[in-house]
Amino acid sequence: MSANTMDYSAKPLLLDVIRAERAKFYDLIDEPRNWNVQTRCEAWETRDIVGHMIDVTEGYLDRWQMAREGRPIDTRGLLVMAEGLDDNAKTFRRFPRDQVIARLKSDSDKMMAIFDSLTADDWNTFLVTHPYHVCRFESRGDHRILSRRAWYAARV
Repeated sequence: MSANTMDYSAKPLLLDVIRAERAKFYDLIDEPRNWNVQTRCEAWETRDIVGHMIDVTEGYLDRWQMAREGRPIDTRGLLVMAEGLDDNAKTFRRFPRDQVIARLKSDSDKMMAIFDSLTADDWNTFLVTHPYHVCRFESRGDHRILSRRAWYAARV
């Protein structure tokens, strides 16, 4: 039987999976010989995946805070998404490996602390805007997200 990860009751399972996968990733990046290995992402090495994870995690942390404060959040279009993510990931190439890994782990710990603290209401209703304007289900959301967006759009 599979778990419905959109339901709050699956929170412990989902967070356990995230922690287990994160530990595997840390094992990979903690080995220096893996740092410059080419990945399946064109022109990305392992270090670029780490840079990407820093970029999206820090962006999520910023957007989480902005959403909590009710501040407006700008988005960018899909046409610039691939280039933007690529550029941002590769900016971390200029920093020492140990510094980049420490930054990722620190950011990830902050994000997991937020996830751990989520209430059932947060899990079901709180939305964090994606940096690129996409029409898709976000985070743990379901059809209520699209309904809520349609309701807000009709009011604006």
